Amino acid sequence: MIDTIESAIVGRLESQIADLTIKAFPSRPEEFKKLPVGNKGLVLVAYSGSALSEPTNMDALIQDRLIEFSITLQIRDLRGHDGAYDYLEEIRAALSGWSPTSDNRVMYMVSEELIQLIDNLWVWGQTWRLAVRQA
Repeated sequence: MIDTIESAIVGRLESQIADLTIKAFPSRPEEFKKLPVGNKGLVLVAYSGSALSEPTNMDALIQDRLIEFSITLQIRDLRGHDGAYDYLEEIRAALSGWSPTSDNRVMYMVSEELIQLIDNLWVWGQTWRLAVRQA
């Protein structure tokens, strides 16, 4: 399920934001490289954890599961048309209220923060949550 949702998020962002590279975070961190020269920006998507509710039915053990995904934006500019601020808004518009699952439960953003500034590269993080039924 997590792979399917992660792939759906990547596909959604690719369909909404055409001028950035968007992909799932590499399985092996050593494969991750800095933003290549000439590349405008990079968006990485990764599953970051879950929290489960108390069971609603002990016979079938039904729970709500809050799944979180991290969206990381790496970009050289902060302001303006090609800056971080505009792309953070585009990501928010693409995912807010969108459903990557068949049960029509929608995604919502939990937090957003500047993670770091490295060699003139702005790295921003957003945390998104989706409630699914765990049976």
